[in-house]
Amino acid sequence: MTRSALLVAIPLQGHLHPLIMQAAELRARGWDVTVATHTEALASVAARPEKIPAVSLGPLDGEGGISWEALEAEVTREPSFIRSSTRIMGWLTQRWTRTYDGMLQALETVKPDIVVADLATVGAQDAAVSARIPVVLNNADLLCMLSVAVLPPVNDLPAFFSGRSRHDVRWIDRTLAPVVRALGIAGASATLGRQLNAQRALRRLPPVNIHTRMAGRPTLVNTAFPLEYPRPLPPWVHLVGPMLPDAAPPLDEETSAWLQSGPPVIYASLGTVARAGPELLAPLLQGLRSRHFRILWSSRHPLPAALDVPSNVRIVPFTPSALGVMQHPNVRGVLSHCGINTAHESVASEKPVVGLPLFADQQEMALRLVDAGVGVMLDKQKLDPHAVNAAVTRVIEDETLRAPLAALRVALLAAGGVRAAVDIIESAASAEAA
Repeated sequence: MTRSALLVAIPLQGHLHPLIMQAAELRARGWDVTVATHTEALASVAARPEKIPAVSLGPLDGEGGISWEALEAEVTREPSFIRSSTRIMGWLTQRWTRTYDGMLQALETVKPDIVVADLATVGAQDAAVSARIPVVLNNADLLCMLSVAVLPPVNDLPAFFSGRSRHDVRWIDRTLAPVVRALGIAGASATLGRQLNAQRALRRLPPVNIHTRMAGRPTLVNTAFPLEYPRPLPPWVHLVGPMLPDAAPPLDEETSAWLQSGPPVIYASLGTVARAGPELLAPLLQGLRSRHFRILWSSRHPLPAALDVPSNVRIVPFTPSALGVMQHPNVRGVLSHCGINTAHESVASEKPVVGLPLFADQQEMALRLVDAGVGVMLDKQKLDPHAVNAAVTRVIEDETLRAPLAALRVALLAAGGVRAAVDIIESAASAEAA
């Protein structure tokens, strides 16, 4: 009898991509697979080469409150990375009921044997639990997106979202670590926990502890040691590494020719969510002006027309094969917001990174690249053209940033990636069926 899996994610490419990769591997192993997401992402799922069937959870945006587009601009401007992360999670929590209701309908349509749910799809997870369907969680981010309440305490690493390198932890930080953890747990309970239970009450569900509500269920984390700071983990948390294809899609002839014909290239992307304004883009573009290197910048959002784009900067709305671009021999590095997918693709391509984190856990990812010796980091609040130019020049010329990449790439890929993730999904399904 063919087994069935429903993989569900919020309509953001960084969260959908890992699950589509897992869905394709499950299908190759004989499973019936379906992806569930909100209406906003159905077209992009249909356009992907994997051609995974998709069902809608209904729209996520709309019906009052701040729009997602406005939220993108707000969190990009927000100076605090922890506030931007909390703001995004709060926005999603306010839409818990429509995700919960949409997921119940999807479960009725697909009737899966198991659900693989992105960590941010709280409403979908709760619907699967209500329907008594086993759930595997997929965390498309770093460990900092898991609650410290479910991780073994570690005092010699920086607190999540502290903006500190692991090399900057002082004795006072180690002493105060238990207090900082307790305050973080209490703060999340008082804000996101209260919001979640208010939403659950609308569907007559009992209150839950936001930190432990899914503890013990298999949880896949799409990164690996040593890029992630090594620490003990509970047995149900599995670092499976990045969700990367076996080979990068080939580049089109025009892109390949442009990359080859001229000075070294830096591939630039600030992700699919960020909406940067002129106050950030103007000094960034000024710092990228050079006769010694070129920039291929993939930007989903058009840049304001008033900005002065240097002649060595080529802006494209879409890159069909970002991994293929990064692997081109004339591409010397990556300028990135440090979303986890781009960061992992950079390491897998053995290209050092200029990190320009903008919100949420991106600063955490940038710090891990710096601490691994394969990146430099810029501060969005103090973005100076000279610092931008110096960082890009260093990534192109400084071989010490390139030296650790081969070993780091091997470590990331050794975690197993898509196949390791699907092994755990299949094991969880078999355990439930036994």
